[in-house]
Amino acid sequence: MVKHYTKTNENILTNEYLKFSRDNRPRVATPKLDELISHFVHETIGENVYTPLTKILSDIDYSSNFNSSFLHYSRTSNKDSPSKNIIYAAIIALGCNIGVRKMGKISTGIGADKLEYVVRWFFSKDNIDEANQMILETTGKLSLPQIYLQKRDSLHTSSDGQKFNVSVPAINATHSFKYFGTGKGISAYSKDIPRNSYENKGYKIPPSKSMYIDENIIKDQWENILRLLCSIKLGEAKASVILKRLSSYSKQHPLYKAIKEVGRIHETIFLLRYFDEPPLRQNIEKQLNKIELSHLFAKAVFFGNNQEFKYETKEEQEIAVACRYLIQNAIIL
Repeated sequence: MVKHYTKTNENILTNEYLKFSRDNRPRVATPKLDELISHFVHETIGENVYTPLTKILSDIDYSSNFNSSFLHYSRTSNKDSPSKNIIYAAIIALGCNIGVRKMGKISTGIGADKLEYVVRWFFSKDNIDEANQMILETTGKLSLPQIYLQKRDSLHTSSDGQKFNVSVPAINATHSFKYFGTGKGISAYSKDIPRNSYENKGYKIPPSKSMYIDENIIKDQWENILRLLCSIKLGEAKASVILKRLSSYSKQHPLYKAIKEVGRIHETIFLLRYFDEPPLRQNIEKQLNKIELSHLFAKAVFFGNNQEFKYETKEEQEIAVACRYLIQNAIIL
């Protein structure tokens, strides 16, 4: 970490995107990337050309066979799998937030009761995740996704939560006036300055005296930290469950304090690199733009019922979100 502090401070004089406010706080800008001439989808398929969603699902099913993932809850059951048209109707009902019964009523030859039966017994979270994985594997075999792998040994990813109102009583729905007004909702997680001179002002980015890393607690808990990391790596426990348990104590658990200190080390190194490396800031902005565009795409797919969840249990909500992901992945492929 000392090496990163030294490097960042040595480069302050030549860092044309870094300046300081009146209270000596660092401010950094990100240079814009050169705009590339890109071609949009509508230029290829034409303006005002609409492809039915059922045709998209049917074509992608022919390529990936994701329909085979929808098995009965009882894997040993001898009951035949429903027809593909019913599977497609159920995916659209959940993924577009139209509603199962409404979709059954407006679908010729299906009916609300039959569609509800299929969703109840064939649409588990595991089944839909497996179907999504089959589509992603098919996408990964194409040449186009390889363009984004600029460096074979490193991948960039981003994650963000998307807020949805819940119009029915739900245990996991919470209040947030900023996002939901007086109602409740849930979060669904989807797994640019002129140069300034500082030669005579002596500006630096020093460590905060009140924010030193507590090395002693890291040393005391190091064995427990390694044990925890191995448990997560081997899939014996989920990180979210462990951290939620550790943070629930009235007094902070020593292991939890040690993990926070380790996290502060990585956070500090990241911030120093963020000040010093324009390509890093540009990559971050690109990922943020991608995730925001993904949210807009998700809203366009999840258009029914004013984009409000009408599912009471977390399992039903996760199934609906997974179906929405499936539709998005199918459209992209």
